[in-house]
Parts: sequence; structure tokens; C-alpha cells
Amino acid sequence: MPIDATVIVAGVSVVGMAVAAIPTVADALDRRARRNAGIDLMDQAQKFDFARDSIAGRESSAWDER
Repeated sequence: MPIDATVIVAGVSVVGMAVAAIPTVADALDRRARRNAGIDLMDQAQKFDFARDSIAGRESSAWDER
């Protein structure tokens, strides 16, 4: 039983679209990882800033009271 040419073309196009989507998905995952790393870095900097201010005897909220 021969396979219809339309089925072959549809299969090739589906495979082509899947292969073409790989870089897009990989880029989205990379951007998400970089964004999360930036957020983690800012959170860590704020924690260290609060710890430094607490050790010095003032909290970060004290800057608003000046």
C-alpha cells in the first residue's frame, strides 16, 4: 500500500517545524535562567546590605527616616 504524497509532505513539515523550534525553546530557557540568576543576585545583595546595616546598628529602613 503506497503512502500518499500529502502525508509525506505533512510529516516532513511537522518534523521541520519541530527542529526549527529547538533554538527558540533553548533560548527561552537560557533567558529564564539568566533572569532568575539576576533576581537571586539582587536578593543576595539586599540580604548582605541588611546584615551589614544590622551589624552597624542601623537597619535599611532607617534610611527612609532621615
